Amino acid sequence: MYGFLICIFQHQNASMFRNEEYNERPIEMGADFLPPATGHIHFDFVSTTRPDADAQVITQQSLETLVELCSDEGISENARIIVLRWRLSNFNLDVTAAIKLVSQFCQPEARVEAVVACYGRLVNNKPYLHNLYPLLSKDEFFTVIRRLGILNVWNPIHSDIAYCLNLELWDERCVVAMLMEMAMSEPGENWIDETF
Repeated sequence: MYGFLICIFQHQNASMFRNEEYNERPIEMGADFLPPATGHIHFDFVSTTRPDADAQVITQQSLETLVELCSDEGISENARIIVLRWRLSNFNLDVTAAIKLVSQFCQPEARVEAVVACYGRLVNNKPYLHNLYPLLSKDEFFTVIRRLGILNVWNPIHSDIAYCLNLELWDERCVVAMLMEMAMSEPGENWIDETF
């Protein structure tokens, strides 16, 4: 396919910040960014550092305890997300464990937050997006892609999913280029009901 490495960063600036806003206006937080003294900054931080491939993943007993905490209806889903984030700092996950944890949340916003929280602890994230597809609504799925960045979670081997890509974003434009190349090299109609 491509004989070179693709920059996976949203702004092509080697920054792990994504979707940055200052007072609800888009900004770019690069290496020389200095936070202002007032106002509100919102962003997603997506680390490209993964646990080692041979890292120990969460034990079944610890996973069951965490699932129990995440499914406790006595506390709000927002509080359960905070617990999940705090507890995940001690564990690495495989995709099966992450899916089990995400499935404990009913509210769309909480489910998206659970997906994002689990992502950074995955030992192997390649099949993550493909396995999440049936678990999330279309809006949740597209929100996850926007939050994490499609090049961080997309796997061309499992590319048979719906897409809603913003061509103004570098990483999403790269995926369109790769999908076009795949469509040209594979027989038959590969894009169905596409719109621009």
